[in-house]
Amino acid sequence: RAADLEPVRGSRVLRGRALTAQETGALFRACEVTSNQGSRDAALLALCLCGLRRAEVVGLAVDALDGDHITVIGKGNKQRRIFLNDDCAALLNRWLVKRGTAAGAMLLPVSKSDRLQHRRLSPEAVAVVLRRLATDAGVSTFSPHCCRYTYISTLLDAGVDLSTAASLAGHANVATTISYDRRGDAAKIRAAQAMKFVVASPSMPLC
Repeated sequence: RAADLEPVRGSRVLRGRALTAQETGALFRACEVTSNQGSRDAALLALCLCGLRRAEVVGLAVDALDGDHITVIGKGNKQRRIFLNDDCAALLNRWLVKRGTAAGAMLLPVSKSDRLQHRRLSPEAVAVVLRRLATDAGVSTFSPHCCRYTYISTLLDAGVDLSTAASLAGHANVATTISYDRRGDAAKIRAAQAMKFVVASPSMPLC
């Protein structure tokens, strides 16, 4: 008899948020790129906003960068290619000028005296860097995963199809990609306004 009962269905407010263009701009301006730390922070932020998970960011090796793209090894040892826009590529190359091209992790810890430490960053360090940048930029606190929400929401807002967005994000199922959409009502309003109705004659009533 219990099995005959209809399940109770509901929904929950999605966790996390997508950053606005104004917020990402402020975060990049908070990076003092003339210093080793600032240059590293800008490269780290750019990689996070390219949709990489924390573990993927710290797991990148120098040779992962190949011109206009990076090769990422994600969950389940799955490899995918992320293509970079000009700004992201420039930030990574600026950091590598300071870091050098010796084999090893792409992103390195930086001491308080701005000296590079040739070892891998921890995933926790990524969150620490992003929190510090948010404070310096006057941006509301956000998690590293919010950068993935931002990346996927931006792709969808630009008209990228779900299959391509899922591939770029490293999702095996497009349903997961849909759950990362944080565009909210603004996207729904634009979609509604995109609908065009052809009126047969000026005298035809609209309703």
